[in-house]
Formats: sequence, C-alpha cells, structure tokens
Amino acid sequence: RLLATGEAPLQDGHRVRLDNTLVFLTSRICSREILDESSRIGFAGTAGQDEEDEQDSIVKLCNAEAEKLFGLDLLAQLDRLIVFRRLEDEHLAGVLDRHFERMNRWLEPRGFRSEMLPAARDFLLEQGRRHRQFGARDLIVAHRRDVEFPLADLIVSHEVPPGGRILIDRHGEAAHLHFTVTGPETREPVQDDGRAIREFQVEVSPA
Repeated sequence: RLLATGEAPLQDGHRVRLDNTLVFLTSRICSREILDESSRIGFAGTAGQDEEDEQDSIVKLCNAEAEKLFGLDLLAQLDRLIVFRRLEDEHLAGVLDRHFERMNRWLEPRGFRSEMLPAARDFLLEQGRRHRQFGARDLIVAHRRDVEFPLADLIVSHEVPPGGRILIDRHGEAAHLHFTVTGPETREPVQDDGRAIREFQVEVSPA
C-alpha cells in the first residue's frame, strides 16, 4: 500500500506523505550464500573466476530468489535491488576507524582527546569478527560498551583534566581494555602524589 499510494499511516490515524523520500525494504534472502559462499551458487572455488564474475553470480541468484519470494508485481515497483556483500576485515577496520574518529570529533570541542593503541584496536576488531552474519553490529556494540561507556565514566567523574588525553590500550591477553589519563602535551600519565590520576579498565562479558 505504501508503494502504491506514497503515504504511510501513523498510530494516531494520521497519514504522512513520503514525497522526496527514499524507502528501503530489507530482507535476508541469500544471506547464507553471501556469507558462506555456498557451492550451491556454482561459483565457490571455481578456477579463473574473478571477483566481478563472483558478484554477478550472487546478484543473479538474489534476483531469482526475490522474484520467488515477493513476486514480479512487487519487484516491478522497486527502483533497484541492492545486494550487500559480506564484510571483510578491511571493511570492519574502516567502520571502527569512522566510529572512533566521530567520537573524537565530539570530544575535541569539549577539551578532551582519546587515542587508541594497536592492541586495543585489534581487540575490538576481534569482537566484531565473531558473528559476521550480523554485519558490523557486534563491532559497534563492542565500541560502545568497551570504549564509549568507560570514556563517559572518566569524563563525568572529572578524572580527565582540561586538554587531557585518554590512551586506550590492551595489556597482554586481558579480556578488557585499559584506559590511562595523560596530560595535555604528553603521553605520560598525569602525576598526583606519584601516581597516575586514574587507570580504568572494563571487563568484557563472555559472548
């Protein structure tokens, strides 16, 4: 009905027009084939078949499955069928970097800056690779739980001095991240009676 009339009903009985609006309908059809590269598609392990041919095979299969599931009448009203590819390690790394930089852009006007060391970055990416069928969901949840929440705790507890930096690291094989507050112009911990202002760590609940 929405596609036919261009209107969406609200709970209070009113209707809104969807002019100049993009509407995305999502489905998990072919998700198993996209994630597992099932041999049922006919391209897994085929010698000489490049990445573009492989993607074409997936798109053709998804179009066929969508026709079976939704019917030609519905598909005829759609402008385009978009097939999302499996997220590889480099894609997850890009998602993590964007989320971390966005967080820093929020922190900087408030007088704070955070830095993630390689061991911490690898730890978060490891969390994000656990269930690839959910895309970047696990990675985003891990970033929020293991980075954003502890940083918020440090800031609202007034543990970070004006212009201070927060170094995020992982020590050895620890199941948590380690946070160290440093001075504005140094990577060394801010001293208070010979000790760092605060070293903060958050335990990660087993998945």
